[in-house]
Amino acid sequence: MQPTDMLELERRIREEECEALEQYRAGRQDAPTLYRPAGYLKTIEKDGDMVFVANEESEDRMGDVIEVEGWDLKNFKRNPVLMFSHDYSLAPIGTVPKVWVDGKQLLNTVRFDEADPLGSFIKGKYERKVMRAESVGFRPIQFESRESEAGAMSLFGSFTFQRQELLEISSVSIPAHPKALQKAMHGSGKFTIVMPEIPEVRHYTKGERLAALLNRLIDDMATDERTRSDIIDDMADAAGISASTVNQILNGSINCPPLDRLEGFAEVLDTSLARLRRAAEEDGCEYSDNDDERSLRTAIPRKKLKDLYLLLGDILHDTDTLTSPQPEPDPPVDDDKGADGLSHDDLGLLLEEFRTFKETV
Repeated sequence: MQPTDMLELERRIREEECEALEQYRAGRQDAPTLYRPAGYLKTIEKDGDMVFVANEESEDRMGDVIEVEGWDLKNFKRNPVLMFSHDYSLAPIGTVPKVWVDGKQLLNTVRFDEADPLGSFIKGKYERKVMRAESVGFRPIQFESRESEAGAMSLFGSFTFQRQELLEISSVSIPAHPKALQKAMHGSGKFTIVMPEIPEVRHYTKGERLAALLNRLIDDMATDERTRSDIIDDMADAAGISASTVNQILNGSINCPPLDRLEGFAEVLDTSLARLRRAAEEDGCEYSDNDDERSLRTAIPRKKLKDLYLLLGDILHDTDTLTSPQPEPDPPVDDDKGADGLSHDDLGLLLEEFRTFKETV
């Protein structure tokens, strides 16, 4: 199919759009769904979320202008899914956690479903800047005709959309009208889309999502000078645990590591704690934002934690008096702190935690 054929298809679609808008304005049919593939990738955040300009208040190639203050986002926010190429026969490939108006732009963030093969595949295309485009589908509510110099596309009329409801947002490979692409693909047969061979969807077990993310971050960071083993050693030091424990987390045999360990991993892997926590929560782990409810381990500096655990391990191994029944001691004095700033009560609690968690250290 020649490029001129695609342009002709877009002209026909434009004619149909203008006719449908006039019928809607006359009260003879419901509002049509319109598509504008003018969005583009703006930036990639540190936590992996992507920020897009979904639409701008400027004349598009159809000669239309969409006023940003007229966007109705209420219904979209109830089910903010991300589609691929406006194809409703496919499951969503991600979500749109946030959509908002900023100046003369409609902005949105995108979080791809990395557990879905297609979602992960498309995310990689954006990360490598192979794909950049985004498209919106909307229902016009209030609009008026306008003069335009957009050329052939405006021969059938141009409009200023003053109020419109956002219906969906799609990742798109080509900034062309989706209906024109669909007709092209089902036309001469010379226009095809080549998709990768996608493996069967995996069902993750507890711990695997976090492990998969950590392993991917390590592999991306590893070089000849700083090997994977070096990075794991750094993660162990930052989290205050052994390298063997890190490897157990990486193979999924230990899951739901506490937040202080995730924080250490995040520092080494140059990512955010929120990203690692989200992966762990997708595994079914639960964390509390209330410091009072967090484990005592998270209140102790990580570098002291490993040495303290090892010391307690020696005490448990060498001292029978700690493992045999003992008479009730006198109530400890709260302000009697050790060199590490811990009271006797704190040490007692830590000792109990060590007995419970020592197999993970």
